[in-house]
Amino acid sequence: MARDSLSGYLLVLEDSDDSLPPTTPPGKITVPKNSLVIPIEVDTTLEHEREENILVKKH
Repeated sequence: MARDSLSGYLLVLEDSDDSLPPTTPPGKITVPKNSLVIPIEVDTTLEHEREENILVKKH
């Protein structure tokens, strides 16, 4: 779910010619006690290809 949200956000940024935000190294993120950081990777090139190849159902 988080990956889908991030992917959609990044695709919209690219499509509107906005620059992508820089990545944040995990050591620079302040994490509350008893919490953890989970990395999310998105390949926007692959996501664009998937988006272009979605089949449209005809009724």
